[in-house]
Amino acid sequence: MISSSLSYAPRRFFASVEGWPQASAQDHRAIIDALRRRDADAARTAMSDHIRKAGRLLAQRRDQ
Repeated sequence: MISSSLSYAPRRFFASVEGWPQASAQDHRAIIDALRRRDADAARTAMSDHIRKAGRLLAQRRDQ
């Protein structure tokens, strides 16, 4: 899903979304930490949280 969506939006678009860089860094760190701990449940939760947060940020940007 991510790969296909990136072809429709330039990389700089995401950096222009308010809160995106911070959320991305924080969320990706949580996902990677869970993977390193081999904690599948925590990784799944962190990824789901990240997807929901990204969706909210993109919806807010669209509404602006």
